Amino acid sequence: MITRSPGCTRFTSAKSTLSGPLSKVNVGNTYSSDKYGNRLKTLVPVATVWAYFRQLSGKEIETGISTKTNETVLFQIGYRADIKTTHVIRYKGVLYDITRVDVFEGYKTDLTIYAKSA
Repeated sequence: MITRSPGCTRFTSAKSTLSGPLSKVNVGNTYSSDKYGNRLKTLVPVATVWAYFRQLSGKEIETGISTKTNETVLFQIGYRADIKTTHVIRYKGVLYDITRVDVFEGYKTDLTIYAKSA
């Protein structure tokens, strides 16, 4: 049973409790194949979940003519066994590459996902 309180600030399930402002995020693979076997760069959703989002750091890197922002973020979601570091997360139209999936001491309640902007 999944419930959300008014204002989308609390998520509870049978095993998980996430606090803070929550948003829907898409988790999936970045490549798919067309009918000819060609690889296409698109998001193929594995799951759409509620997540707590927090920016951990922002680092600007100057690359000659342009400036690139490298952003590390944290997503916290209810436990899922099918989330891997090969997946990406789409949050507010931006793709984030998953760099680490942390299961706190092996408990199957929440997942903390660390990601960088793609």
